[in-house]
Amino acid sequence: MKHKILYFCSIQELSIYAAQQIRKKAISHIKNKGYFTIAFSGGKTPGTLFQVLAQEPFLSTISWNQVYIFLVDERWVPLDHINSNYKLLNDLLLSKLSISKENIFFVDTNLSSIKKAEKKYEDKIKIFFQSKNNNNSFPVYDLILLGMGKDGHTASLFPNNKVLEEKHRWVRQIKAPALFPSVPRISLTLPVINNARKIMFLISGKNKLNLIKEIFKRNFNKDKKVPVSLVFSRNQILWLINKE
Repeated sequence: MKHKILYFCSIQELSIYAAQQIRKKAISHIKNKGYFTIAFSGGKTPGTLFQVLAQEPFLSTISWNQVYIFLVDERWVPLDHINSNYKLLNDLLLSKLSISKENIFFVDTNLSSIKKAEKKYEDKIKIFFQSKNNNNSFPVYDLILLGMGKDGHTASLFPNNKVLEEKHRWVRQIKAPALFPSVPRISLTLPVINNARKIMFLISGKNKLNLIKEIFKRNFNKDKKVPVSLVFSRNQILWLINKE
């Protein structure tokens, strides 16, 4: 596995480059197999990317009705809550697209329990990939976009959490550490993330640069204290980093 790291001077510049990569992958996969699967993470950094994708040239040059969009993780809040990853994605991107609702996969936080939401999301993903003749133990996403927190967490996979040891499940509920918004989360698991064809990190903030340098210095020695070091890909991992 190879890592490619690119630095940018602004989140706008980073987001335009990321959108170009997404369009390139979407066109290629749609041409080869008729559809493209992508999973977006939540958080502040992807917001600008969503806005870029909702504008030209990406709005009309990506065949959105042949794109299937998933969420990497979600907070256990109502879908219209300000902290909802789905709300961010929907407000800035989905509501601007000509795309079928059947192409959008999100965590149903309107259910009566997080356990039911966890199972429903996993079941929906399994049904979709089985319908695409994916016979793997885990789904094969064409592209997964991830971020990284100051503590080294990615998706909603936090340091030293037992979910980092998951070997079989596709989706798990997770309790966030006290220093984060103390709502439970639902996240794709590491085996699912690591089974993707392509992984792209979007990272913003000077306070994360030292951690990234340390991770690369250690040559990605697996460390449950730094969950991002547990991410790998069958192909190259692309790191897009905003230095500001």
